[in-house]
Amino acid sequence: MRAFFTLLLAIVACKRPVYNDELGVTPILAKEGSLAGTFALRSINALLVSVPILGDLEGGGDNLRLIKRTWDPATKTYLQRSQLCGGQNFPVFGVITAAPESTYRLVPESTNEVVSVDHDTGAYLATGHVQLWALRDLADPINDPLPKTVPEAKGDFYSHIYDMDGDGHEGFTFNIKGQGSVYVFQRKTIDFRGVILGPDRAIGVGTNVNETLTLSYRGSPLLDRQTEGSSRPNPDPLRSWFDEVRIPDDSDCDTVKAASLDGRLAAEAPFEAAKKATAG
Repeated sequence: MRAFFTLLLAIVACKRPVYNDELGVTPILAKEGSLAGTFALRSINALLVSVPILGDLEGGGDNLRLIKRTWDPATKTYLQRSQLCGGQNFPVFGVITAAPESTYRLVPESTNEVVSVDHDTGAYLATGHVQLWALRDLADPINDPLPKTVPEAKGDFYSHIYDMDGDGHEGFTFNIKGQGSVYVFQRKTIDFRGVILGPDRAIGVGTNVNETLTLSYRGSPLLDRQTEGSSRPNPDPLRSWFDEVRIPDDSDCDTVKAASLDGRLAAEAPFEAAKKATAG
């Protein structure tokens, strides 16, 4: 009997939230499988954009996603799919690069995402998210090499590029305020690491990889360049973050957008608020 209680105490002792040094937050534990369901997610990608004469300026963007997640007891992981619901690019030296919300919602669903949660410590890891903007039929959507130049793109690869927003231009259209438009394709992958705050929320930081090629442009000759070729991740990893909250199972992209406006999804990095909420 004593041996049984010793084993029981050892098991209970292992299930203690582990303080996350990177975020400065202590997780709130939740039981296995409890993070299945439907979630709204906001992610921020912080970049430094190199501008001639001016040097590095802050840029990046904001994405909103609808997530549907299930629990796989065999692998003890969560499997999920996510739909891009909206977003924006941040201005760089007053220059705004924008696509309408309707274009974001045309990006095909990302279907092979995996979330691993250590339910004994509260650690969270999400992998496999990919956004294919005006790209299709890749054998390996995440790892297939993409062309780096327009001649390469218009060679054997050309069948993988399509007019995603249906405006008569190959690729999809970014409008550059005061300068014209660029027609591009893009692949974006994002991995997240962080903590759970109970069964209904997770927060953390993200690793973003953007691969973009400008196929053609209309307007200023200055647009004839790679839209992401002069950018790099902000060296402060806490500037690229995510916040994920549970929403009703019958939710759609409009619910996600509402969550971003009414305060359910954080507008600023959520770490400070989480520190206060979990203190003590």
